[in-house]
Amino acid sequence: MSRDDINVTLENGVLTLEAEVHREEKEEREGRVIRQERRYGKFMRSFNLGEDVSEEEIDASFKDGVLKLKVPKHEERQPQRKRIEIH
Repeated sequence: MSRDDINVTLENGVLTLEAEVHREEKEEREGRVIRQERRYGKFMRSFNLGEDVSEEEIDASFKDGVLKLKVPKHEERQPQRKRIEIH
């Protein structure tokens, strides 16, 4: 599978991975035995990321047939306490 076969999208907080393996045929002959393999197909996986993910910072890389996705969370913000003056 190559990088061009993979599609990663983000819509409404749902990260979707789609990939399609193009037709690949392999044939081996050993004497009177012939072995044929055919690989093709499509798959899709979707993940709900939740609200604590920083969507702008999502990063994807592909190397040696491995897809890596980095999905960082928002930095936790400490609740701020503010005194309100009474008039």
